[in-house]
Amino acid sequence: MVTLVLSPGTENEEIYSSQPVDLVAYSGPRISGLQHTACDSESNTSLVECPRTGEDILIVTGTNLGSDGAVILIGSSICEISDHVSSTEVRCTLPAGTGMNIGVIFIQSGGATSIGDAFVSWIQCQPGTYQSGSNITCAVCDEGTVTTAESQFVCTTCTAGSYSNPNRTSCTPCPSGHFSAAQATECSECEMGRYATATGSAICLDCPAGTYANETKQEICIDCESGKFQDVTGNHTCKFCSPGSFTSESTTKYDCTLCAKGSYQPDVGQNLCLLCSQGTEQSQPGQLSCDQCIIGKFAVSEGTMECAVCEAGKMQLLTGRSTCDPCEYGKFKEDAGTQSCKECINGSYTSPATTLFTCAQCSPGYYQPHNGSTSCESCPAGTYQDNTGGSLCINCTTGTFSAMSAATCTPCEAGNTQALSGQSTCDPCEYGKFKAESGMEECSDCSSGKYT
Repeated sequence: MVTLVLSPGTENEEIYSSQPVDLVAYSGPRISGLQHTACDSESNTSLVECPRTGEDILIVTGTNLGSDGAVILIGSSICEISDHVSSTEVRCTLPAGTGMNIGVIFIQSGGATSIGDAFVSWIQCQPGTYQSGSNITCAVCDEGTVTTAESQFVCTTCTAGSYSNPNRTSCTPCPSGHFSAAQATECSECEMGRYATATGSAICLDCPAGTYANETKQEICIDCESGKFQDVTGNHTCKFCSPGSFTSESTTKYDCTLCAKGSYQPDVGQNLCLLCSQGTEQSQPGQLSCDQCIIGKFAVSEGTMECAVCEAGKMQLLTGRSTCDPCEYGKFKEDAGTQSCKECINGSYTSPATTLFTCAQCSPGYYQPHNGSTSCESCPAGTYQDNTGGSLCINCTTGTFSAMSAATCTPCEAGNTQALSGQSTCDPCEYGKFKAESGMEECSDCSSGKYT
């Protein structure tokens, strides 16, 4: 019998305190090589210089490695056998933690222990460090790189839009209003005129035209205030609209809107345009002022684009007027336009009872000898006017008479005559004379034997 004696308090002491061995029939195990599945190192019995990985399998090679029931000890800890490949190869899982030059012992199921020295070293690099080269050491990740888990061979570079924490165990997205390039240890603030809405931004964007950012680390850009604009991207201020233009909440802010026809704006930085007042016009957009209506035109409403001409019968002798004035009585204007009213010619007139776009003709029995008259005059008794538009009256001929406003003269009735022209009555025949019928004839002498 051979007894394997472990130090008091050694782990698994109760398992290996005494196991019988048949020395005649049994050859002792021998370890000839150790290798870690995650390493490319050759098998040897001194060191396996590997970090811990997800596998953490130690390959033990040698002779007489027994069969099922064998135990591998690494120091005082069991390396749990995962695969008893053959009597020359056994695989086990490394214990947790870190080991440096820890002895490896193979124990047959019968109790025989391995002959010769075998040692293993392994390391479990913590987050923020990595296995450097072939040495059993952990190196700190470079600035801007991290490892987030244990036992890593390489550090991961923080991508653009993130930065490494001081422990180099994680990459943190940049907050809104900040950005970073790859492998950054901190995020930079967006400059004035630029912004980053989302977290984890690799770059800051220029504020679009019509907006601005007047502070650093902005998440959004601000719309230009009414009366201002910005036609270039990436700016931290807005510009005032020039006279004749404006911006408001309902317009774009990347350019100023020209004042429409019929409106104007004389000042800079305004949020609206002013309507042209009555009596003025503006036919062009983007103007600083309105023009007064010229003589013969008017604008009754605000915001007029073009003054209207005075209608027939009306005129305007002044500029900047909202209405036209009727022609004076005795005058007229036939057509719409800017021309002045004209005087009615003799034989015609205008008055409150007539239109003002044409002159009324004097009726028969009336006349008007003057231009620019407001009425016609009655033909005096003894005269007449048988046409319209008369400028004078005609004397009644001999043998006729007329009252006032006569269109014709009346022949003297029987027994009456009129030897003169232009008379308002007829005279009786002289005694001794007669006229049998009405007419223009003169009275005749009574024949012999007769008298009047």
